[in-house]
Amino acid sequence: GKAIIATFVSSYWPLVVTSLVLLLTPGVTGRCDLHPPQTAWLRFRFYFIELVLVVCFVVGAFRVSDPWGWTGWLNTWALFAYVTHVAWHRLLPTPYGAVVTYLT
Repeated sequence: GKAIIATFVSSYWPLVVTSLVLLLTPGVTGRCDLHPPQTAWLRFRFYFIELVLVVCFVVGAFRVSDPWGWTGWLNTWALFAYVTHVAWHRLLPTPYGAVVTYLT
């Protein structure tokens, strides 16, 4: 089952994403986990989307590869940006902290 789900989602991800988008609930704001909608149908739609994404994550359907090694630098940059973005935000005015994070 695990391999079938992972293969299906990685092969047909546009269909999965489209199906999940059709289940979105426009007009619902806030955190549905803290303040769930009143009807069972809206709660089902919210929790079903979450269930699908968790199952896809657990079975490894979101695992990506880099066969030509083009994004090796991105791992180092992502770690640096994660560690320093709050410092840049606090040291510099609002738009410039993000700009420095993205450009470093």
